Amino acid sequence: MPDLPGHSEFGWHLARSLVDDEFDPTICQEMSVDHGVLSFLPMLTDTDWKIPVVPLAVNVIQHPIPSARRLFKLGHALRRAIESFPKDLRVVVFGTGGLSHQLSGAGFGTRNAAWDNEFMDRLEADPAPLTDLSIQDYMQRGGTEGVEMIMWLAMRGALASRGRRIHRNYTAPLLTGYGLLALAD
Repeated sequence: MPDLPGHSEFGWHLARSLVDDEFDPTICQEMSVDHGVLSFLPMLTDTDWKIPVVPLAVNVIQHPIPSARRLFKLGHALRRAIESFPKDLRVVVFGTGGLSHQLSGAGFGTRNAAWDNEFMDRLEADPAPLTDLSIQDYMQRGGTEGVEMIMWLAMRGALASRGRRIHRNYTAPLLTGYGLLALAD
């Protein structure tokens, strides 16, 4: 995979803005990115991948995991940061993370297509009640790794009140529910 360009001026603005909004980001000058970033790049550009990326990694592996409400508030803070950037810049906010899945333990292979689609419906139409669900609720409905879906709430929180659907797709071919929900202001 080629190196991905960043946008240091916007990245520093974002970091300062998040701190002003009482979030505590860890700042990295260089970062190895994983499939969470690589999954969306083919939708943005061809194979040259020259679009600047400012990744924002969220812990959804090691407990304590931030709450769904915290991620939604992070989205609101992202929107404020984007709107306050002094230069004209087009920004796309991606929320990545598998939908229902469990990769270990007694629930290995868990997928819950009904929950995945309900989550995507609610994320689009009325996301606020999703923030009332606990991390345990997300894990019970979608498997232990299914808690990754809370990262989608940061994307949704960055939108204005009701996003307009551009595209939606869902499949669950192997061990993970996969979804794509493209919304615009």
